Amino acid sequence: MATREKVLEFLSAIQAEQNALKIIRSISDQNVELSDLDEKGLEVVGRAYTAAIEKMLPNLLDITAGVYAKHYTDDEISQLTTFYTSPLAQRQTSLAKEINEAVGEYLEGAKEDIVKIIKGAIDDVDGIKKSD
Repeated sequence: MATREKVLEFLSAIQAEQNALKIIRSISDQNVELSDLDEKGLEVVGRAYTAAIEKMLPNLLDITAGVYAKHYTDDEISQLTTFYTSPLAQRQTSLAKEINEAVGEYLEGAKEDIVKIIKGAIDDVDGIKKSD
């Protein structure tokens, strides 16, 4: 089991805090409509957003650190840190956004086909539902 200190070092190396902030911001952007707010309203929401992040971020990092500590030794965490700070890992990380965008575009284009396949499967099981 890895020590919390070693795991937090690793999380810093992989920029876990910045990634958590991106996720929180994405959740906020998808679920909160701000277009009707004036400047004062945006300031109030900005302070609330900052307060929410300050409250959640330590918990998110603790949860993440706990999972890593449970499944890795200090030596394994050191190896992960070495890898994720290497040029190869940095290159892979820089490509991740491009890869995710390409996959997202493909899936968006295939959405109708996916829905059709799933609905077809649901139609196929209509005759074999449990009857009580």
